[in-house]
Amino acid sequence: MVVRLRVATLFVAVIAVLVGPALADVDLSGDYRVDETAFPLIDVCTATVVQSGTSLSLSATCIGGNYLTGSGTIDPLTGALDLTGTCEVEAPPAGPPQPLSLTGTGAADSISFVVSGTCGSSAVEFFGTKCGNGSLDLNEECEDGNRDNGDCCSDSCDAETGNVCDAATPECTLSLCDASGTCVPNAADEAAGAPCDLDADACTVDTCDGAGTCEATGAPLPCELCETCEADAGCVASPLEVSPHPTVGECLSTESETAKFLNYLDDDDKDRLLWGWKKGPAVPLVDFGTPNTSTDYSLCLFGRRPNGTYEVVGAIEIPSGAGWQPGSEGFRFEGDLPGTGRIKLDLRGSVEAGKSRIAANVKGPGLAYPSIDNLRAGQIELRADNGKCWASQMRVGRNSRSNAKVEKIKLRDCTFDPSKCR
Repeated sequence: MVVRLRVATLFVAVIAVLVGPALADVDLSGDYRVDETAFPLIDVCTATVVQSGTSLSLSATCIGGNYLTGSGTIDPLTGALDLTGTCEVEAPPAGPPQPLSLTGTGAADSISFVVSGTCGSSAVEFFGTKCGNGSLDLNEECEDGNRDNGDCCSDSCDAETGNVCDAATPECTLSLCDASGTCVPNAADEAAGAPCDLDADACTVDTCDGAGTCEATGAPLPCELCETCEADAGCVASPLEVSPHPTVGECLSTESETAKFLNYLDDDDKDRLLWGWKKGPAVPLVDFGTPNTSTDYSLCLFGRRPNGTYEVVGAIEIPSGAGWQPGSEGFRFEGDLPGTGRIKLDLRGSVEAGKSRIAANVKGPGLAYPSIDNLRAGQIELRADNGKCWASQMRVGRNSRSNAKVEKIKLRDCTFDPSKCR
């Protein structure tokens, strides 16, 4: 069994990585560090090594109280070393000291070493490096007391010169790492066109001018289909209110609505949504506009999260013109979706209540409805750009099911019979 000391100290003192050809005799004297970035330890460990000619000693301790001490010899030409002493590497409560025996190699650059051996009856191995010990040592460009990357000084104590770093700066200016591994505030200006926020309104587009100033463009933030913009949140899903007597900005409901979603787990091209809005209130033909010439449509599918907010899980734009066929009772559309997939849409109006209907058949990955496990409720809307809207509020029915190949999600309006829904 190989035991890796919790004592980062020990590891630090004991391990050295070979880095490049030797420029002089190996001299490992100094302080070393090992922590979780270099070894799977919980505690930070530190070690001190003292070398005098061919004599070598080390002592190491960890925050958790573990320790080791040893003395022995080193070949300054090759870095080969041997140490014996005592150690205690078990988690608290501490046991009695154990005999320690280690062999290893010091790196030619004298800043790290690797050793392995035994502590009592347990096999041990350690890695130690001066990088991260808090003192600038030979061959280090920087020293910030840790072995993390991305903070201007890398895990090998090389300066991450030119990297963008984190320091308090005004908008449209950058903090950059310098050659000493230090983060310098306001070291450069953001490029022209970079986003910024001039007025604390997420729905306005502001950009940097390239000279350190944030400027308003006067343009609104563009949102995706089926989203609207809120000043404090930006673009968010925007399901409309559903009513049997809708006003401006609301959708017309019906008491007879069905929907089924087939989610093929191994082939998104086979996914299908079937939606029926049936026996609706009176819908004059004029409400559908003229999609064969100028009225654009969009089909929105919203999923409701556990916290009551919504997300857009599918959105399809159905432009006017080609693909639309007018009829005596309404319009019919059939066409390909962007990328892959196909949609059929049938709009039937009537001045007599109970005879209007809408049917949609979508095939392919255009409406990626969530899985049964992640979905409990949602809303399907058909929106026309003349302000008219038809919608169904639904929940997952109890007879929905899934297997290794497909999820069959049946959506129902459970307003009048909640027992039919999950």
